[in-house]
Amino acid sequence: MVISSSLSLPYLARSRRAHCGSARKLRAIPYIDSNPSRRPAAIEAGKQSFARFGCVGCHGLQLQGGVPNPNSQGGEVPSLLHASDDYTKEEVVKIIQNGKVPPVENTAKPAAPLYMPPWKSVLTDEDIHRIADYLWSLQKKKDAW
Repeated sequence: MVISSSLSLPYLARSRRAHCGSARKLRAIPYIDSNPSRRPAAIEAGKQSFARFGCVGCHGLQLQGGVPNPNSQGGEVPSLLHASDDYTKEEVVKIIQNGKVPPVENTAKPAAPLYMPPWKSVLTDEDIHRIADYLWSLQKKKDAW
């Protein structure tokens, strides 16, 4: 079956319902953009999403972090400039999707007030992967010796 890209999602859902006899949720297709010619556009879209969805509020326009976060390990929101030193790109995608609470410095004190919220119910998989593409495009390259 060939589906035209000009068909709207509601049309596809209706036609599937009519064909199958029941309404089933359409499965999301994972975002994979292997076309190098679209990569700059995806990175720019990720940069726009990073700003639009408020990531810059904690991580900064230049990914520098530094927002005070009392009783978190290090005492501030981390920089993302070296995220690739500690995480794989897929781990970063999972953190964006599911969120992350920072480790605490002192367990006798209250938890850190700032944490990475889960975004999977707010952002599409495509938005999340484009943000990860943007972050990876700015990673500091390790010097080979």
